[in-house]
Formats: sequence, structure tokens, C-alpha cells
Amino acid sequence: MKISAPLSKSPRHKKIRKAIVILLVLFLFSISTFCIDKSLLEHDKTPFFSIRYTVMNDGGSAAYFGLGYQLIKWKQLESNEIGGYQFGVEAHYLIGINPFPLEPSVSLRHVHS
Repeated sequence: MKISAPLSKSPRHKKIRKAIVILLVLFLFSISTFCIDKSLLEHDKTPFFSIRYTVMNDGGSAAYFGLGYQLIKWKQLESNEIGGYQFGVEAHYLIGINPFPLEPSVSLRHVHS
């Protein structure tokens, strides 16, 4: 009985496997940075892994782009109450990214300052 050596993988299979591993690592990194940045924004802090690309003139709202995601921090001053504002975080991952946000698509909560 003759035992044969395992078949060596072709260079094409090695390249495909390497590409899949790289894409998987990028995807996991993207998900991790999305979760971290969203958590920071929910605590009214500046996100670490994304870039601010626009600021709205409504009391402090800003939109951020990250690796495959968009975060919008809505912070709108209330005209009927002194020292209060409406706050909320809108998050989009790969789908539903809005480069020019005008109105929040999430409900905002009232915050006393």
C-alpha cells in the first residue's frame, strides 16, 4: 500500500484564500470601529475612527463617515426651552447612507443642560 503526499495547493487557490482572509479582517475591523464610534456618539463624545464631513447649523449636529458606515449625531437646540436640546444618534452600515442629512430619521430625546 502506497501513501501519497497531500496535494499541494495551486497558487490560484492560495491567492483566493488570502483575499478572503483580508476581506474578512477588513469586515471585522469595520464592524468593530462602527460599534465603538456609535457608542462614543451615544455618550456625546467625538468618534475616534470616523471623519466628520459636515456640521449642521442647528445647535451641534454633525455627520461622520467611517469604513463602510455613516453616523449622524443630532443635537438640535429647542427654541421653547432655555438650556435644553434634542439629542439622538442615527447609524447606517453599508445601506441607507445619506450624504446630505436634513432631518433625523430617528426619534430624539430631550436633554436638560
